[in-house]
Amino acid sequence: MGFRHFKFLGRNEKDYLTEIESYIYYLTAPDSRDVARYDLLGIYMDYIISLYGGDRKKALAWYEEKLKENKQG
Repeated sequence: MGFRHFKFLGRNEKDYLTEIESYIYYLTAPDSRDVARYDLLGIYMDYIISLYGGDRKKALAWYEEKLKENKQG
């Protein structure tokens, strides 16, 4: 169609999981979306856990806090 640039989300989108879902929806075949979702979310959670020195409880607390922020505003 000739598109060179497009965006999946708005400028103020703060929920990275929504962004991952957008990438999965537009860039993978329908029959492989579950595999891609599992792989990308696993990589994302490993990254978040590594930011907190390998402490899963702190990483999950951070993630739950971000979910609450996104729901409120």
